[in-house]
Amino acid sequence: MMKNPLISIIIPSYNAEKYIKATIKSILKQSYDNYEIIIQDSLSDDNTIDIIKSYNDPRIKLYVEKDNGINDAIYKGLKKSNGEYIMFMPFSDEYVEDNWFKICINILENNRMISLVHGNDIKKYENGEYSSIRFPEFGTKRMPSGINFLSYWFATKYHISELNYCVRKKVYLDCMPEYKYFKYDEKYIKDDKISSEVLNSWNSLIMFNYFFIKKGYLPHHEPIIATSTLKHKNRKGTSLGQKIHHASRLTYLNMVSTLKNDIISKKINYVYRDGDGKIIKKRISLFSLKLNVIRHKIFRENFDFDYSPSFNIHYYTKYINVILKPKRSIMKLSFFRFIRYLKHLRQFHKLNDGRFSISFSNRQTELNDWSNNHIFDSHYVYHTAWAARILYIEKPKKHIDISSDVRFSSLISTFVKTEYFDIRKLKIDLSNLNTGVADLVNLPFKSESISSLSCMHVVEHCGLGRYGDVVDPVADLKAINELIRVLKHDGKLYFVVPLASKPRINFNAHRVYSHGQIIEYFSKLQLIEFTLIPDTSKYGSLVINPSKSILDEQNYACGCFLFKK
Repeated sequence: MMKNPLISIIIPSYNAEKYIKATIKSILKQSYDNYEIIIQDSLSDDNTIDIIKSYNDPRIKLYVEKDNGINDAIYKGLKKSNGEYIMFMPFSDEYVEDNWFKICINILENNRMISLVHGNDIKKYENGEYSSIRFPEFGTKRMPSGINFLSYWFATKYHISELNYCVRKKVYLDCMPEYKYFKYDEKYIKDDKISSEVLNSWNSLIMFNYFFIKKGYLPHHEPIIATSTLKHKNRKGTSLGQKIHHASRLTYLNMVSTLKNDIISKKINYVYRDGDGKIIKKRISLFSLKLNVIRHKIFRENFDFDYSPSFNIHYYTKYINVILKPKRSIMKLSFFRFIRYLKHLRQFHKLNDGRFSISFSNRQTELNDWSNNHIFDSHYVYHTAWAARILYIEKPKKHIDISSDVRFSSLISTFVKTEYFDIRKLKIDLSNLNTGVADLVNLPFKSESISSLSCMHVVEHCGLGRYGDVVDPVADLKAINELIRVLKHDGKLYFVVPLASKPRINFNAHRVYSHGQIIEYFSKLQLIEFTLIPDTSKYGSLVINPSKSILDEQNYACGCFLFKK
């Protein structure tokens, strides 16, 4: 019979008034009620503390003291915890499954071999809508668990999400190095890496993940959406933030690879442990380990930390399908599509009910729309959606757009007064939308007069003569300076251009910039958010603050920059 052990849920918080109610509510809804909520607040100066104190529940324990960031707060909360089991919850995230605590405790109390239970987490937007789960491959089936997790971890670098795991406290203490504070500083980064001690300060949770597996403890995955992760604006889009993220990622990946090599070379005698830390009397098969690592690299769909194996079957399905599905491949050729068109024309003519006359002379041949996938231009769908969603939340009194996709202006005019300007005359008859003519390199606005401004997928064309403008190699820089000039203090600029690892110009279509160029050109502004629409979907459709390694892979991606003056 299952006992009723205490769970300690640790929540680091700072200025969380917008989200903390939903987070606490999701915990209070749990069917399992023997828990304590330890909220470690870092001297919030908004209404966070008053909101927390308004709950008349002895299980909620608030501690207010200055900390050195989230990792310090987690460690402080951990030392105050009384539970047999530990869980973490960021103040802006929520538990989705109301029985999640009960599920975790039931598994851990009835299987001493397992030390940690984890599930799936789903992205949630500020408007309350949900997106995709973190690893869709395991939406309905169990991720490799127990002793089968090691080879999967080596192959995919999967980071067990701290958002929803429940772990035995004594295991956590055994695997978590004592916290020592290191200030975020570039001096600790050498050869794009940092020491494990610094990594523990900057990301203690990933270090727990590493030591948990290194020491041989066993996780168990349940294919349940346990938690939701809020996709709020990431404010760390700075040059230092990028370097820290990149160095932390490379350091972790290097540690995982080193551990794998040490085990395979028998430098380390690897053992499995149960939930009490005792060694399980089971010899590890190195041959089986190596074979399973290769199998996962080839056949798994989801990999973590921007890691990409040298060969994966899912990357080459379009080539494999030529053999497996020859008819579908043949029908992509225009000649065979036309044969299919003639066949359909004949069938329709034979079956026509007479309401419409049909003749070959009135044909309008469309050969390219028959497909299993709805093809669309990812740049123009995603970058306009990116800006529109932010504007919907911001809701400025007026927004001015310079020459972006006119469909964007027509759509956002449904909820914000919009003015659209282009070098060419354009007249659209819609309420809340006015149009005008403007030259981007010489805008007809006073300095610091616009509080909400967008110029998306435009500047790269300036000075190439493509749209009737004067040929000028530095017209793009003039345009950028004009955007900076007219932007009001505290005003926001939505700026989008093509990005690649190295800059180039495809005359007379467009320029393609590097990320570093844009940051340099807008150095007078503060970067609020950087989101990438990558060349391929393997990293997702909208990647917030992508790592340097992802940027280095791009040939014609799309960079979405939100600046503030």
